[in-house]
Amino acid sequence: MRPSVGRIVHYFAPGQVPVCRAAIVTAVWDSGSIDVTAFPPVKGAPYGVTDLTEVPPHPEFGHEGQHVDSWHWPEWKAGA
Repeated sequence: MRPSVGRIVHYFAPGQVPVCRAAIVTAVWDSGSIDVTAFPPVKGAPYGVTDLTEVPPHPEFGHEGQHVDSWHWPEWKAGA
């Protein structure tokens, strides 16, 4: 699948406590990187809505390199 504007992805921020945040794709780059607007994981989180530019794909999803910040498709779970 290719990302497209308006799709929902997970924005991964490893930090001290790794967290995936829901994000909406706002632009797609030829490199596979995307621009996103990421939302806080819980109400009252220490960081709010964040606009990010050229976020690379997560290396675990078939891309080379180690990325501090990255994106991936939401996991699908049967019965969820």
